[in-house]
Amino acid sequence: MSNDLEIFNDILHLYLRPWKVIYLEQKFRELLHSLAKENYHHQPLYEVAFPKPLTDKTRYYRALIDNEAAGFLNNMEALITSASVTNEKKYHLHQALSKKLKDKLEGTEKVIVTHQFYFKIIEAHQQDKKVRDDAWIIQYVKYQLIRLYLEIQDRYPEYLTDDPITEEDIHSLYFSEPANSFIKPAPEMDLPKSAIQPPKESPKIEFTPRKEDFRPEKKGILRYDQIIIYNPLQAA
Repeated sequence: MSNDLEIFNDILHLYLRPWKVIYLEQKFRELLHSLAKENYHHQPLYEVAFPKPLTDKTRYYRALIDNEAAGFLNNMEALITSASVTNEKKYHLHQALSKKLKDKLEGTEKVIVTHQFYFKIIEAHQQDKKVRDDAWIIQYVKYQLIRLYLEIQDRYPEYLTDDPITEEDIHSLYFSEPANSFIKPAPEMDLPKSAIQPPKESPKIEFTPRKEDFRPEKKGILRYDQIIIYNPLQAA
């Protein structure tokens, strides 16, 4: 996974545009089963509690979008952790919020307006199923982007160069349709522990003398002062 949200860009502008991808449901099912899941490397703060996807197409796109979101956060954590100075950490945070996410938020609004993929389309049962699916996908991109923005600014507040903003602020800054709130605290995940464990402290070894550690004097062995005889003539 890259740190440039390439899958989001492909969904909004390139070969993954849902209104251009026309497969049978079975094909989407096969694609979903062949997709490897991107696991989080750390506990996320938020999740998108979005309406359930009801077709194989929307389920496949949800998996794609979830993978890209998890990969983006994993890479962000790696960049912040490996940065050696505060200014470098601030730079990575600024790039993520003011460049990459801002660009995708603006692009999502353009797609919504151009194709009329407003949230109300998802709930309009008289609407064509394909249009509902496409609107669901683009709206899910929208709310994952909002969630990523909140996740990054709230996880690393000490490196922000601007004041933090709320979910409502993001809606008013980037989107023209009425706001819905689907960003919720993420449940606790059972994440694998790091393979690197802190070194265990070596046990202290205390010396306890024992009687048998010292040999008793043997009979017939001369003492040192008896072996070395002082000769005053030699000393002179």
